[in-house]
Amino acid sequence: MSIEFLWVTLMYLVVGFVAGIASGLIGFGGGFIVVPVLYWGLHLVGVSGEITMHIAIGTSLVVMLAAALNGTQKHHKRGGVCKDLCLRFIPFIALGTLVASLVTNYLTTHTLHYLFLAYILLALVHSLVRKGFSQLEENAEPIFPSRWVSGIIGFFLGLFSASIGVGGSVLSVPYLRQQKFPMKRAVGTALSFTLPVSIVGTIGYMFAGHGATGLPPYSFGFVYLPAAAGLIAGNVCGVPIGVKCAHNWKDRTIARAYLSVLSILLVVSALQH
Repeated sequence: MSIEFLWVTLMYLVVGFVAGIASGLIGFGGGFIVVPVLYWGLHLVGVSGEITMHIAIGTSLVVMLAAALNGTQKHHKRGGVCKDLCLRFIPFIALGTLVASLVTNYLTTHTLHYLFLAYILLALVHSLVRKGFSQLEENAEPIFPSRWVSGIIGFFLGLFSASIGVGGSVLSVPYLRQQKFPMKRAVGTALSFTLPVSIVGTIGYMFAGHGATGLPPYSFGFVYLPAAAGLIAGNVCGVPIGVKCAHNWKDRTIARAYLSVLSILLVVSALQH
């Protein structure tokens, strides 16, 4: 076992831990942190550039599933998950995710990377230009969208999230803030939106990558199992810390943390290409 492999494994553990904290605190399923690291780590172990982004996304979806299950459960215990919205959104998110998993195999690594950058930029701009994201009005009452609106938004959340290996929280948190949800409820509910994305997306990427050339050893389709194991191990430890902070910090502090992490990830991802 090479020193390089050991360093990469340690990196996955640390990144998984950080991604877990981010998942619990601001609702990221981990994809925004995990995908860039996997993209870089796979190059280090000699994976072909033609399928690198596909493997990074497929593996990220498995890590997101672990984070979403862990985080949703812990937020739910603290009253941070809106069940009514989950019932409205999740079926349509699953449908959009299924469509994405069927078409992503036909996209190049460069296309997926540009989609990833565009997604981060869109989420950041949406959060900055919308009034009330950083600080919610006092005594604001949450606004619940109609079933038709929930269906349309849910479908596109699933479509874009699964295409680039991130959870639905990146766009759903700004949307829920627009609907006047406090950050702790927006984060907990957004994490539940990640469940259908990660479940359907993982299955889709496993089958889409079956028999692909250039896969690293111990891969299941486009899921690289050694990386997934290290990332999930760190993630399990980090999620409870993030959830605790989300329910103890001020609403404005969590909102600013969300915008800060999004900005950093945009810069890091842009420099990687």
